[in-house]
Amino acid sequence: DRSFVFSLDRPLLRNFGRRVTGVAVDLSKIDYDIGLEVFRSELNSYIANLSATFFELYFARKNYFVQEQSLARARLQFEETKRDIDAGVIPGQEIYLVEENVVSFEIKLESARRDIAWYELELKKLMNLELASSTPIVASEALDAHLEDPADFARAMEHLKTVNPNYLVK
Repeated sequence: DRSFVFSLDRPLLRNFGRRVTGVAVDLSKIDYDIGLEVFRSELNSYIANLSATFFELYFARKNYFVQEQSLARARLQFEETKRDIDAGVIPGQEIYLVEENVVSFEIKLESARRDIAWYELELKKLMNLELASSTPIVASEALDAHLEDPADFARAMEHLKTVNPNYLVK
């Protein structure tokens, strides 16, 4: 009666096989996929923040231009009103309303200037630029063509038919 007993003493070969080691590989792949999706999400969020801040800067600069024009008109109105008061055409108390308009537009112009500085600072932070840098951030004027020109439907349909001749307008 001879019997053989086989036991595996080598720790390297113990718990070996797809069923055991595959779990660790699967978990690692899942961790990698999760990390990749988190990265994509953070990248998308970064790009969205950068784009939104850029557009806010662009519109803040447009607002500044509008406020400059409004202040110039208010000052012109002030001068005309003052001239009319001096000529005796209108009563003297009318100047107060016009002065109030000038002050209001000066405040709005200063607020627009602050908005520009704020959005430039935010962009510099997002892009990791030196905050003290005197290099201005330029919102490209190329956006003007896309934001101000209305779509030409006839031209768009012409282009559509050249790109996709099978398209039928319903």
